[in-house]
Amino acid sequence: MAAGTITESGMDFGPFADGDVFQLETSAVYKNIQEGVQMAEFVVVENGSVVRLVTLEAKTSSPRAENEPDFSSYIEAVSSKLMNGFHLAHAIRLGRHHKVGEVLPLGFHAIDFGTCEHRLLLVIKNAQKEWLPPIQDALRIALRGHVKLWNLGPRSVLVLNEEGARKNGFIKGLGSEDA
Repeated sequence: MAAGTITESGMDFGPFADGDVFQLETSAVYKNIQEGVQMAEFVVVENGSVVRLVTLEAKTSSPRAENEPDFSSYIEAVSSKLMNGFHLAHAIRLGRHHKVGEVLPLGFHAIDFGTCEHRLLLVIKNAQKEWLPPIQDALRIALRGHVKLWNLGPRSVLVLNEEGARKNGFIKGLGSEDA
């Protein structure tokens, strides 16, 4: 049974299996703490040949890398949202927000957060493929400390456009490929 789709930045993500997606921005715990805390869109369990926990931020566009200071501000905001989403999912799973009564869906309890792969994913709707490498490089640099602290691995930060997200199964359409 599918939980349906999540519409963000003009893209329809999913459909996701029941219990495998958690909408961070609309959660009770985020509503309780949102002042001054930027948040990623959602986190999803990706069950394939490798089990992944994917924290996803969606944008309609991105400034070009040479467009300063806009580009640096954009990367800073996106990295903050991704890490806040990552941390919030872990904090809820660890029971740190039990007073709010927030519970992750069942699919999140079936995976081991300590051993599954983690992916921090930015999807930019209107980005051309050749624009993605400098954005991904800048985001990897911005998240380098977090990636090291959490031992996430070299492929943990990924930037895709709408077509890439579709090919990788995050947007309804083509089948999933390993990202």
